[in-house]
Amino acid sequence: MIITIYSIIVYQKSMKQKTELEKVKKENDEKMLELENIRQHVYVMQELFNRRDNEMKTMYLEKIGLIKEMALLAPRFKDDLLKSNTDEEKLIRKMHDIVKKLNSQKFTEIANELYPNFTEKLKKLCGELDDKEICICCLILFDFNNEELNLFLNHRLKGSLNTIQNKKSAIRRKLNIPPYGDVKNYLENL
Repeated sequence: MIITIYSIIVYQKSMKQKTELEKVKKENDEKMLELENIRQHVYVMQELFNRRDNEMKTMYLEKIGLIKEMALLAPRFKDDLLKSNTDEEKLIRKMHDIVKKLNSQKFTEIANELYPNFTEKLKKLCGELDDKEICICCLILFDFNNEELNLFLNHRLKGSLNTIQNKKSAIRRKLNIPPYGDVKNYLENL
């Protein structure tokens, strides 16, 4: 009788433990499912953020391309064109004024928006870069070639095509980029 009672008690305890174990396992499964749902939600949110971020970058780069084109046209305007009063010429004059007001600070701000802390990373990587070189790095990042750099910076940094080439060589040297290495690729990877 004692053995039977003992057996019943042991059986009830084991059933209770089994029930508790199943309950814990069920709770654990529910938490794992909830965690997986959260992971999926985070993944979807990251994808949406990346898509929005890429759309914003594309929009900025399109605007920079337009600014670049206006900057390239500005030196070709003749004084008599800038003084005439037809609607088309007024529009050209307005574009010319906008381009003249652009400064290197605006491009460094845009570079920092598109590529967070770009100029800080550049300065941290190479403290030897001066403000003109950092400006040139930002413009290179925005796909300005040597001629475009020269036309855009001519009024701001007072230089020539040779000066731009010398500045780019100095940038390469300071950043330890090989002589024929792609500066833009290096800056994008930064």
